[in-house]
Amino acid sequence: MNIVNVAKELATKSHAGQFRRDGKTPYITHPATVASRMQSEVEQAVAWLHDALTEEGGTLTTEELINSGLPFFDVVLNVCTLTHYKSEPYMKYIEHVAQYPIARKVKIQDILSNMADKPSDRQKEKYGPALELLRKADKQ
Repeated sequence: MNIVNVAKELATKSHAGQFRRDGKTPYITHPATVASRMQSEVEQAVAWLHDALTEEGGTLTTEELINSGLPFFDVVLNVCTLTHYKSEPYMKYIEHVAQYPIARKVKIQDILSNMADKPSDRQKEKYGPALELLRKADKQ
C-alpha cells in the first residue's frame, strides 16, 4: 500500500462520524479537497492527515502516526508541524508552519479550502493575515 492510501485510511478512521460546520457534510471531504490540490505523494499524505491528530479534532494519536509506517521526516514531521495546540497563539503557529515547505503548502490549501466554505467573520480575520504570511514565505 502506498503512503497516500495509508494516510487516507488513517484520516478516514480519525474523522469517522465527524462533520463540517453545516452538520451534514462528512468532515473527511475537507482533507480530501486539500489532498486533491497537492502534487507529490508526500504532500498528498500530509494533506490527508493535516487535521487527524487529536489536538486538531481528529482521533489519531502521535504514537499511532509514528507507528503507521509512514516516512518520518517526510510525512510525520509535517503532520506534527501542522497540528495547532490550543496553548500556542495562532500566528506563532503559522510562523512555525511557514518554515516547512510541505507543511506550508498544505496549510495554504487548508486555509483556502476553509475560506471557500462560508467562513465566519472571525475565520476571515484569522485566516487573512495567516495566508499573507504563508504566501510571503512561499515566495522566498
